[in-house]
Amino acid sequence: MAGRSRVVLHRWRVAVATATVRSDLSDPQLRTCLTAINDLSRSFLELERLGVPPNSIVRLRTEQGSVHRIVLRIYHIQGTEFLPSAYILVQSIVTLIITALVFARIEPSYEAAVLLGMISYFFMYLVKLLKRSTRRSGPTPRPRTT
Repeated sequence: MAGRSRVVLHRWRVAVATATVRSDLSDPQLRTCLTAINDLSRSFLELERLGVPPNSIVRLRTEQGSVHRIVLRIYHIQGTEFLPSAYILVQSIVTLIITALVFARIEPSYEAAVLLGMISYFFMYLVKLLKRSTRRSGPTPRPRTT
């Protein structure tokens, strides 16, 4: 019966590590996941005492190291920000191109309107795409049920 409670404790530690990954993704200021991942080492020692084959423990430790490395990469990506001056430069160039097209003489006028509309749409879409790609991403919050 004591072995069963240790397995339950190991599952609980894995669940805590999973929950802390989710909370760290939603709040970039939190750094609790690495502690939860390191707490899994105690479970591996307990699994050794229970008689789990050593090659399984080695695989678990290898996966623990991989998850640790991935979480560090996530932290690094969360801290990376797009250069604001580059975004302003892109907006300025798009504004200048559209302004130049507005004042350009293209005959007949309906072709000018279609050309201006298509090019303006393309560049404005690129600016929106740039905004979207620089936005921080994380898990979408689940709706609360009461």
